[in-house]
Amino acid sequence: MTVRIRKHTRAKLDVLEIYAHLGNDSERVAEQFLANLDQALRTLTETPMIGRKSDLTLSGYPTPRIWHVPGFEEFLIFYVSKDEDLEIVRVLHGRRDIEALP
Repeated sequence: MTVRIRKHTRAKLDVLEIYAHLGNDSERVAEQFLANLDQALRTLTETPMIGRKSDLTLSGYPTPRIWHVPGFEEFLIFYVSKDEDLEIVRVLHGRRDIEALP
């Protein structure tokens, strides 16, 4: 079974913002973040239940699961696994007030 990754529009914007923020200090670090994010997404397609379940509702998705970006553990991937789809809801820094985000 092939799992498709679907990135919510807000998650795509999150990644762009993180990339720009990291790139201000180091383009190499920003590129490494993207590579590690891709690695994390591949891991999630293989074992989607690996993340812990949250009690949040983000972008209309109740109780998404949470996984980290390896090497950038402070950045969290919020996702929902449904059948053959892995929906990436948000990618956020863990120190943000996540519950207050739109």
